[in-house]
Amino acid sequence: MVTITSPPVVPAAHTSEGREQVAWREIGHTTVRPAVAWASALAFVLLVLAVPVAQHSAELGGHADGQRASWWPHAYDVLAVPAIGARALIGANGSSLDRLLAGNRAMAAAITSYQDELEETSILGRAVRLRAQTVLTSRLGVGNEKAYLGRGGWIFYRPDLDYLTGPGFLEPARLAARSREQRKGGGAVEPDPRLAILDFARQLHGRGIHLMLVVAPSKAAVHPERFSAAYRAGDAPVRNPSFGVLLRDLQHRGVEVIDLAPALCEAVRRTARPQYLATDTHWTPEGMATAARRVADALRKHLSPASGDPGLVQRSRSVSNHGDLTLMLALPTGQTAIPRETVTINEVIDCDSALLKPARDAQVLLLGDSFANIYSLAALGWGEGAGLAEQLAFELGRPVDALLRNDDGAHATRAQLARELAAGRDRLAGKQVVVWELAEREFAFGDFAMVDLPAASVTAGHAIASAGPAGDRRLVQVRVAELAEVPKPGSVPYRDHIVAVRLVEVASAAQLVVYMWGMRDNVLTAAARYQTGEIVTLTLSPWSAVSADLERINRSELDDSTLALDAPAWAEPATGPTAKAASAGGSI
Repeated sequence: MVTITSPPVVPAAHTSEGREQVAWREIGHTTVRPAVAWASALAFVLLVLAVPVAQHSAELGGHADGQRASWWPHAYDVLAVPAIGARALIGANGSSLDRLLAGNRAMAAAITSYQDELEETSILGRAVRLRAQTVLTSRLGVGNEKAYLGRGGWIFYRPDLDYLTGPGFLEPARLAARSREQRKGGGAVEPDPRLAILDFARQLHGRGIHLMLVVAPSKAAVHPERFSAAYRAGDAPVRNPSFGVLLRDLQHRGVEVIDLAPALCEAVRRTARPQYLATDTHWTPEGMATAARRVADALRKHLSPASGDPGLVQRSRSVSNHGDLTLMLALPTGQTAIPRETVTINEVIDCDSALLKPARDAQVLLLGDSFANIYSLAALGWGEGAGLAEQLAFELGRPVDALLRNDDGAHATRAQLARELAAGRDRLAGKQVVVWELAEREFAFGDFAMVDLPAASVTAGHAIASAGPAGDRRLVQVRVAELAEVPKPGSVPYRDHIVAVRLVEVASAAQLVVYMWGMRDNVLTAAARYQTGEIVTLTLSPWSAVSADLERINRSELDDSTLALDAPAWAEPATGPTAKAASAGGSI
């Protein structure tokens, strides 16, 4: 007798197919207690709100403490973007499509500026960036979007590298793309440097003055071996593909161009000493001396014989500083492992044993940027009395006049010269040569807008309130009508920036244009936060009282340059009981 036994029944949950069915049922149905669900949802909402609430609280607290001029949080500035686009559309010329594109470009630029501002002012973002950059720099040897780490502790400015490795700045496609960019204050950028240089030379020639264009090469052009092992010290300079074309075209049209790169590279080969600072965008004192000798040699054939010995001597002094590129790495204060650099500058002393100053009656006028300012403007941290103008005067044995401005060498000093002439200050009187020095990267990134040089005569200008006689200070309550653009801290290799502001006096409705600090030591000031229509209380003093110290600091001007024909004032936010009384409607 055979007994047949059925196989045991395996529970469905223990089979592969059964486990899959159970899993699907459990995925589709999760049991959470109500208390846990509410707590999780609340935690998520609080986490999402924590950042904006903390940011708003910090900004409101900053306004209460006097650190911010406006209580209006930055996050809501985006509401002004449509109005910016509308104004650009209405003010543009051309067809409907051209006007629409102009409005679109203005809105895109405003949105980008808004995003940059949010990024800069975010307390959470700043805390994270500082710590992340510390790790990237100290552990991984990585820079950031503005400053690249090279070899042997050297740091390089990204725009310099972009200029050298990018397309030719005179290529038609590149010129067309840049011509669609908007300049600060409105209007299209003029990308072709040849037009402005030839026009400037023509205007000066009409006054019997010779133009000498001096090109200050970037650090990477002279010291590529400090960035890439593919080069050796003293190799021929690295150039943008269009530089040779520019040089040929200008020289063919009679413009004298002094290209300093070959002389600086030859100095590297001869002395085996660096001609540029390791942690700064600018040259060493030795590099500046090389440049001064090269320019002085070219100048002598254009100048009348010097009358007498001015008695100029040099005095050596040691200076230590953190380079501007170190600051652009945006490391936490006091935590940078990058050491200070120490150099020996050669101050030029006049016959009265004082630091040499520009001379208005000199035969040579130097228009220069921060390469001319680096050892002359104390605010840059590398000493004073030893800049390019002083070294040229020493080499020539005669005084030199100078109009210098950090940054924007393509346009700023020519515009400054035009304003001087229009205001009746003839900086070209008695001049035989104008030396226009500018950084080479300006050819690719600068705005070479045309500048007309008016006859030097006093003009009526605008009805702008006076700041009073020299030494006078007065308190005013004013409404902000227009503010020039202030750069984002860390986006430019300068700690300080001055901004032009157009104001309307509350009591008299008179207009006035003032200069104010927009950025100090890489921190935006209250003036940089002013909103159009905001009422503020300021202390005014004549610009002439401070211009000797502040004229060469980079600054942003208002788009309507004629507003500055009457001497502007210097303004500072008023503080103390008087300011509070004025803000409350009391007597000023």
